[in-house]
Amino acid sequence: MSQLSSDASRTASATSTDSTTSRASSSSTVQVITERRMMAGIYGHMDVFDESAERFSFHKRNQGEGETVAQYVAVLKKLSEHCEFGAYLEDALRDRFVCGLKCEAVQKRLLTEDKLTFKKAVEHAVSAETAARDVQQLSHSLKVSPLWEGKS
Repeated sequence: MSQLSSDASRTASATSTDSTTSRASSSSTVQVITERRMMAGIYGHMDVFDESAERFSFHKRNQGEGETVAQYVAVLKKLSEHCEFGAYLEDALRDRFVCGLKCEAVQKRLLTEDKLTFKKAVEHAVSAETAARDVQQLSHSLKVSPLWEGKS
């Protein structure tokens, strides 16, 4: 048992040192939240989450380069789990989703929708993403040299 206590002590000490260092970096807040979760796990308090910190992580999340709409949605849903949005969850997901999309054309399209729901926003964004991918694939496959080239 003392070995476990000693390991937890060393981990807590290392985490505290890492916490001080990480606060100086640009992603320090996210790092601090991650460290708090880790500490909660070490001490058996996995149900202890700071609502403000969880919401901060949720509201700061934007769609990453190369990240699909489906991947972005999955991350937002995961981040929202401990935010305690309650009845506001669908609105919070919709708002963060639209604000965090990397494609401004899709954002503008979604913002013109009357009574936009999270589900509708995701459907529109997935459709736009699929259409863009299909057009790109089609344009690459149709790159044909002009008929008059090579003929004399």
